[in-house]
Amino acid sequence: MKHLKFIFAFIFFALILTITGCPVETYEVTIYEPVYLSYEELRSSVNISTTKELKNIGKIAIKDNYLFVNQINKGIHIIDNKDPKNPVNKSFINIPGNIDLVIKDNILYADSFIDLVAIDISDLTNDKINVTKRINNTFIYDPYQIILKTNSWYVYFENIDMTKGVVIDWKERKETRTRPIGVFFGVYVTTKDSGTSVNGSMSRFAIYSNYLYTVSNNDMKVFDITTTNNPAFWAKINMNWGIETIFPYNDKLFIGSRTGMYIYDNNNPANPVQLSQLLHVRSFDPVVVENNYAYVTLRGFINQLDVIDISDMAKPVLKNSYAMAAPYGLGIENSILFICDNGLKIYDAKDPLNLKLIKFIPEISSYDVIPYQSKLTLTGSKGIYQYDYSDINNIVLLSQIPII
Repeated sequence: MKHLKFIFAFIFFALILTITGCPVETYEVTIYEPVYLSYEELRSSVNISTTKELKNIGKIAIKDNYLFVNQINKGIHIIDNKDPKNPVNKSFINIPGNIDLVIKDNILYADSFIDLVAIDISDLTNDKINVTKRINNTFIYDPYQIILKTNSWYVYFENIDMTKGVVIDWKERKETRTRPIGVFFGVYVTTKDSGTSVNGSMSRFAIYSNYLYTVSNNDMKVFDITTTNNPAFWAKINMNWGIETIFPYNDKLFIGSRTGMYIYDNNNPANPVQLSQLLHVRSFDPVVVENNYAYVTLRGFINQLDVIDISDMAKPVLKNSYAMAAPYGLGIENSILFICDNGLKIYDAKDPLNLKLIKFIPEISSYDVIPYQSKLTLTGSKGIYQYDYSDINNIVLLSQIPII
C-alpha cells in the first residue's frame, strides 16, 4: 500500500509540473553507441598480412624459432627469432578479438571474441596460414570492457543488439537535455611436450597431452585436440569466481584466481579434478611451479610474492612471503626466478624459503616473462626484450623490439 501511495504521489507531482510549468535546466549526457562487427565478418577475417608496428601488446608464446605476440583484440605478430640478437618482425595474423594463444605442433589455437580458432601455421616461411577449424560461441565476451574518459556525471550505454554481431568498440556522442530544476531523472552508469609452445604466467590457455584448456572468469573449458587441426569441445568445468590464469606442470594444472591458487589433478587429461586450494586476500595472482614449490605474485590490496610448499599436492602450505611493489608476471627455470615488479627482479631460488636477489633492472616496464633454455623473453609497455642469462652473474641484453 505504501508503494502505491508513492506511485500516485509521483504521478500527481508530474502532472502538476506538466500543467503549471516549472523552471528547467540543461545538462549534458555522454552516450555510447555500440560499434558492431558482423558474425560473417568476424568469421571470415582471419588472414595473414604484412608486418604491422607493435603496439598494445598482450600475451606472448615461443615456438621453435618464432615469437608469437598478441596485439590486444587485433591479432598476432609473427617475429622470426632465429637470431635472438636480430629478431625480425615478419608478418601479422589478423584475428579480431584475440587475447590468448597457445600452439601444439603446427596448429595455433586462439580466441576470437566468442569463438575458438585453430590455425595451421606450418608454412610461415612463405607467410601462409590456413584456418582448419572454428568453434563458434565458445567464450563469453564482455562488451562493456571500456575505460570511460568523461567528466560527465550522466553516462548511458545504448542497448546491444546481439543479432548484429559482436561489439568491437563504443562510439561516443554528447547530447544536451533538459530537466525540471531539483528533479533528478538521469541514470549514472559506471563501467565495470616438445611440440607445444612455451607461454607466460599470464596465459589463460594451456595444453597437456591431447587436450587444450581455456579458463575464463568462472569456468574451465576442455577441448580434445587429438587431431590438432580439428579441435572438438569436450567439457566445461565450473569453477569459483575470479579465475585468471592457468599453468600446467607435470600432470597437474595450477589455476591462479583473485581469491587463491587451485590445484587440479590432471592424471586423466579429459577430466581434471580439483585436488586442493589455498586461499588469500582478493588480488591478482599468476602462478608458476618448479619442483616442490609454487610461486604466486599478489597484486592489489597486498603486493607480495608467496612461496608455497606443494610436496603434498592435496595440502599446499604457504611457507614464506616477500614484499613486492606491484608485481605482474613471473617465471622460473633451473632455480632462477624472474619477477616483473616495477622493472625486472632476478632471484636465486635454490633455497625457495630464502630467496636471494641477484639483479634488479628498474629501467624496463615489465608485464610478463618467459625463461626458456637460458634465454629470457620479457614483455612490457616499451617493448619486447630478450636476455641471455646462461651466466647469471653476467646477464646480457640480446635485443629489444620496440612497440608504440
